[in-house]
Amino acid sequence: LTVDGQCALDQIAWIRRFPIPLRSWRISRINLMSVVAPIPRDFLCPILHEVMEDPVLTVDGHTYERRAIEQWLARPREVDPMTRLRLPPRAPVTNSPLPAATLTPNVALRNVIAVYLEQRPELRLKPAKMTLEDVRAAVDAFEQDFTAKG
Repeated sequence: LTVDGQCALDQIAWIRRFPIPLRSWRISRINLMSVVAPIPRDFLCPILHEVMEDPVLTVDGHTYERRAIEQWLARPREVDPMTRLRLPPRAPVTNSPLPAATLTPNVALRNVIAVYLEQRPELRLKPAKMTLEDVRAAVDAFEQDFTAKG
């Protein structure tokens, strides 16, 4: 949406152009809002593909949902064949080594998401969030895709 709401008005005007039979489709507020104000990609965790509740930054500057990145970092890591030391974990987005597993709360993004969700309350009406087992399965699937892309 633009500051003056012009984008929303343009969408409504576009819907009104259709003849009555076509306009008679049941356009719910949820469907209209998803056209008018799609969820910004930066609000979605790259691992879970859900709107983040507790976004955290890794040392490489990318943001993830805390429970997903903690699960990612807890996975067994490769061992250097020469030194037999564990290699540092790799970032899910860039595949670059993470020199530290430090997670910093992304307070600014959390606050922006909270304001956005006040405008889009239907997103809060989702079924219960993923369980720990679901998060593990999502991380496993993400890792398989990640290693397949090489």
